[in-house]
Amino acid sequence: MEVAVKYQYNSATAFSRAFEKFHGIKPSKVKEMQHNLKVFSKLYFEENKIDENSMEYSIIEKKEMILYGVGIKTNKKDIKIDAPKFFKEASEKYEGKYGEIPYGMVVYENRFKSVKFEYWVLYDYEVPEKEFKKYIIPSSKWLSFKINSQDPKMIQKISQDFYNKFIKSVDFSIKSLPELEYYHDNITEFLVPIEII
Repeated sequence: MEVAVKYQYNSATAFSRAFEKFHGIKPSKVKEMQHNLKVFSKLYFEENKIDENSMEYSIIEKKEMILYGVGIKTNKKDIKIDAPKFFKEASEKYEGKYGEIPYGMVVYENRFKSVKFEYWVLYDYEVPEKEFKKYIIPSSKWLSFKINSQDPKMIQKISQDFYNKFIKSVDFSIKSLPELEYYHDNITEFLVPIEII
């Protein structure tokens, strides 16, 4: 009822009906996992252009993940150059032995305030390289959204859109765990650790 009133519906039933028509599920089912939901960013008017892209996402639960990888220290200013360069170097060095790198990971000192970052490339099995470290990610709920690209510029654009527009329009609290990028089937799946408010 509170949500219906907030968005100026005449009744909880009217809101529920509109929600189900748009998302394909009842509002009461949202907290159950594995449902794809849509969010439209706020409209921004700039030089007669309107940003009205939607971003489909789902909330998933993952058990503890044990990953093995190498990383570099970088910062907010340089990560756009450092991350793709490091990923390319790691691919050239390790793909022949261990296959394609499935995960990228961004570690923040403080997600919204920090200028110090780390970028890692990881495998989901043990790699016998002395520089590889074991990284344990505890079980969590994750916001999962996908793009049909593994292009670094596209990945960075979507990541920026996520933090600048999308996250402001949903009621999730982001946990202090790393953000993962899962590369598979010619797509990039973003995994952002969340708590549902």
